[in-house]
Amino acid sequence: NEERTASQMLLSVAAALLSLDPQNADRLSGEAISSNLQLASRYPAGAKAGALTMRAVPGHEDYVLHPYAGDYRESAKHCRKMAERCGVAVEVQFEENSQPRAFWSFLKESHGGVPGQKGTWRGASQRTDPFNARGDVIGIHVGNRELLWLYVRSGESKASDERTARMRKYSWMIREHMGDQNVAGDAERESLEGRSVHIQRRWARDVKDEWPEAAEWLIEQCERLRALGVEAGLGAEDG
Repeated sequence: NEERTASQMLLSVAAALLSLDPQNADRLSGEAISSNLQLASRYPAGAKAGALTMRAVPGHEDYVLHPYAGDYRESAKHCRKMAERCGVAVEVQFEENSQPRAFWSFLKESHGGVPGQKGTWRGASQRTDPFNARGDVIGIHVGNRELLWLYVRSGESKASDERTARMRKYSWMIREHMGDQNVAGDAERESLEGRSVHIQRRWARDVKDEWPEAAEWLIEQCERLRALGVEAGLGAEDG
């Protein structure tokens, strides 16, 4: 299995603890929104509590959690602490020098990274900083050993006609102006999910000799996606 992102890991551990014992909901609850379980009736999934976006716990939609604690390592610590509060032990295992983490480090050190890249990026999927007033970002996935891809992701977690139309427009412009790339995905389905179609290329992720070319491609496509946003009236001009 591919390495899960930090947020997926936290939500999965919370779900497992709730399935283990329903009383663990009380043990994991608390006033601190950044680190505790909350009722969905108070903070609906996708809603913001201050600057934090709440996510539904899989299989336990009555509860939500802010699932990201800084980076993969910090999130693993958070998982262990949640388990301790429930009287059980959870060992989160991950390869310290995993290929996704190693590639992000290479990208940062050799090219300065993509716009908004943080030194703490480790997981298979990451998102750049927002590039417009709506909070839209570029999502990048390096967890697949054979395919590398990126796409535009809406900064709005709640579905709306405006969000769908905006993502549809991104997809149309990607197909129109980036036809030299391998474009994948169903534009209508992706737009309903709050993202554009994907731009992808083949790579052998575990062959490090391929990383320089992949890094250059990734940076170039990020710049092109941002430029399309501006051209479409959806980018930096909004700010």
